[in-house]
Amino acid sequence: MIEIGEETGLTSAQVKLVRVGEPLRACDETVDVVWVVHPFLFEASESTVHLDWENTEFEWVRPDALREYETVPKLREAFDRVRWDLQTTPTALSEITRQVQEVAQDRTHGANYLGLRAIEIMKEVSRLSDATSPDNLFHDLLLAAFQLRNAQPSMATLRNLVGKLLYRLDSHRYPSSSVDDFRQLVRMIADEQISSVKRSLDEVCKNCSAFMPENCRVLTHSYSSTVRKALEIAHQSGKRLQVYVTESQPGGEGAQLTKDLSSKGIQARLVPDIKSLPDMPAVDLVLVGSDSVMADGSIVNKIGTKTIAELSNQRSIPFYVVCETAKFNTFDFLGEPIKIVKSLFDLTPGKYVTKIITEQGAIEPRDVENQIRKGLREIYT
Repeated sequence: MIEIGEETGLTSAQVKLVRVGEPLRACDETVDVVWVVHPFLFEASESTVHLDWENTEFEWVRPDALREYETVPKLREAFDRVRWDLQTTPTALSEITRQVQEVAQDRTHGANYLGLRAIEIMKEVSRLSDATSPDNLFHDLLLAAFQLRNAQPSMATLRNLVGKLLYRLDSHRYPSSSVDDFRQLVRMIADEQISSVKRSLDEVCKNCSAFMPENCRVLTHSYSSTVRKALEIAHQSGKRLQVYVTESQPGGEGAQLTKDLSSKGIQARLVPDIKSLPDMPAVDLVLVGSDSVMADGSIVNKIGTKTIAELSNQRSIPFYVVCETAKFNTFDFLGEPIKIVKSLFDLTPGKYVTKIITEQGAIEPRDVENQIRKGLREIYT
């Protein structure tokens, strides 16, 4: 209230607090600063404003006109967090809430599957929503997006893919269009994004295969569908692989990966989890997936990954991480707390990572931050 009084001349009797929105973080590249924005919505009973020395002019504008102005970073996103009630789920979207809860409780599938599932859920919102305008439908999409991004906090993919979808939809959210046209647009962009994600996965796996010698002994940990596919492509290209798969407790998903690789004709052997140097088999490289890659190049993956990385470093064995750039964690770059389920995941420092193999090729861990900066330009936060 003090700030409002100083900059607008409005008194506490002339304004009423309507809503407090969830804070967001905005990267301002012009000054290389991440701003923490706390949105508040006030209703003013008086339209006459008296500016202080910090300002030169003012204008009352309609929310949909904000796109016509050059503003501080993420102003529209901040306003969207308070213009609507994003805490109450409409009855029409109760099925969406159930599907989001399924994603939150999923301990079987990896980040790739759940990222695609998140896009499908957003697509389903457009079908189930009873919105009567593009703005109302965007509200329902935003509500589902907030639920999804908190469903699996350690998986950057969910936030990034949903954020990219919202970014594209936001640029097409015009009051003049019909809600039916907007529904169709949601489905079209969601389908395009699903195709793009699948193409990226293919490129990642092809790039990874190129790093493997013709005769290659590989150690992998946990079940990564990306690693599995990369090994299958390498095998199909004629490379002779010998793969050691850790049991990956708790969960023991290594047994399933061993079975899946063997069914493709790949020589795969299940080994106990590795806890010391004598446990490490003689291999040419280590290949693991990742649920999330932090700005400093460190990775979040199944517990036990860090130990393997440390031991690989001691033996001078290359330690490769294979994943799409969609797994680069924007939460971390923006300084938001990262929730890691310590009983299931650990954090492997970037200093132990030889290369991160993505759809764009192999990058150094130190280059992840620049990739995140670029990605943030097309993510609705």
